[in-house]
Amino acid sequence: MVTVVVACGGGSQQTELAENWDGIVEAAKGEGSLTLYTSAGTAPSEALVREFENKYGIDVTLVRGIDSELLPKVETELGINKGIADVFITSDQTWVESHPEAVMNIEGPSVDEVSYAASENAPDGTWAATHAFVSALSWNTDLVDTAPTSTADLLSPDLAGGKIGLPNPDTSPSIVQFYANLERTQGPDFLERLAAQNPRIYPSTATIMQAIASGEIAISPYSQPMVDEKAAGAPVDYVIPDDAWGVSSFGGVLTTAPNPNAGQLFLDYLLSREGQSAFTAPKYGTPRTDVDGAAAAFQEITLTGGYPAQDEVADFRTRFKSLMF
Repeated sequence: MVTVVVACGGGSQQTELAENWDGIVEAAKGEGSLTLYTSAGTAPSEALVREFENKYGIDVTLVRGIDSELLPKVETELGINKGIADVFITSDQTWVESHPEAVMNIEGPSVDEVSYAASENAPDGTWAATHAFVSALSWNTDLVDTAPTSTADLLSPDLAGGKIGLPNPDTSPSIVQFYANLERTQGPDFLERLAAQNPRIYPSTATIMQAIASGEIAISPYSQPMVDEKAAGAPVDYVIPDDAWGVSSFGGVLTTAPNPNAGQLFLDYLLSREGQSAFTAPKYGTPRTDVDGAAAAFQEITLTGGYPAQDEVADFRTRFKSLMF
């Protein structure tokens, strides 16, 4: 059974990492459990954990939260050299790039498979790309007569007057990059033209998706694939457009992991075809090229790098407010 918690305390005695992969697998089973900190969605994370537990008989405590909640916990554990978490998954690439020493070298074989492309997705052999949020173009089928095929369709006169939902860039610097991608792919005047449609602004992906399903808005270019909502009978549909944008996340086994062998085994499973199939299909992008059912492969979407400079973020937020409010 997957154990999901929002906080935990204490700390555990750290065991030693075995010398080879066979030894790591055996030692992981001896450790018998691990703790995962992740900012990934609950349902995909639970699916991944469930499949891992079924395969290896190792219990996983799943601690889910947003990056701003988890990062201080990780930094504290690293600072006192006493860990609770074994594996950490975060979408904060800037933090990842500035903390290469926070995680161990990757030991498992999955990262070396051609289909994973480690030279692009785990170039230092420490942090590994695990998945990506992919911006789907989603709509309410009761309110949109002709299914859109591209982001440019948002400029249709039929979608004017508060029918489009957009994310507020004040929520995260990554949303600034989402808009930068729109201007890069649709033209430098696209935001001005989009603003003329009088869109509604929302604080998060979740609120946008709720608004689409309820009919509060008709469409948005910033949504996860609305697979669950559609399956539940909501009048929604989605497409991954050619100019789809995404934010990649990264995972690693923390140097303070009390169960380093179990952590290494979990990370290897996460990067494997089997693990990616359980985790990324159908909502996330995958770093692998051999996963059926994922929202997209990394090479099919535009992925962000680290967050933009603070002055760039501030300038864009000011411009956005002048256009949209």
